[in-house]
Amino acid sequence: MVPLLLFLTFPNFNHNKINSLDDLKWKYRVLVLNQVDTSNYKKKEHKHNPGLEDRDLLVIHLRDGKALFGHKKLSSIFFKSLKRELKDYDDKAILIGKDGSIKHVYSLDIDYSKIFYDIDQMPMRRFQLKRRSK
Repeated sequence: MVPLLLFLTFPNFNHNKINSLDDLKWKYRVLVLNQVDTSNYKKKEHKHNPGLEDRDLLVIHLRDGKALFGHKKLSSIFFKSLKRELKDYDDKAILIGKDGSIKHVYSLDIDYSKIFYDIDQMPMRRFQLKRRSK
């Protein structure tokens, strides 16, 4: 059920048309879980789904030569592009901002509340929250 929830949460995300992080720029933040056991993290994603959606945060798993969003395999071009950009970050969780730059690097046992806190401190997110409160 988790993959369905993620796709319902991000209805405009077409995984077939993503070839690089530039395709996501200014639309989404991305959390890349590099070389992670996906089953354990998918449970966490399900639990924190409202927070992911609210922060426009896509979670992409890199494992076994594939990039996965939910259970959907992203293009091999995207996988190679991401691996090239993140080659120094094996066994890490990497937060990429909407501008396409790396914002934070975490150990894989990071709690989503810390990631959400870090995102909530970002200027674009603060602007979004300020605009929403009006």
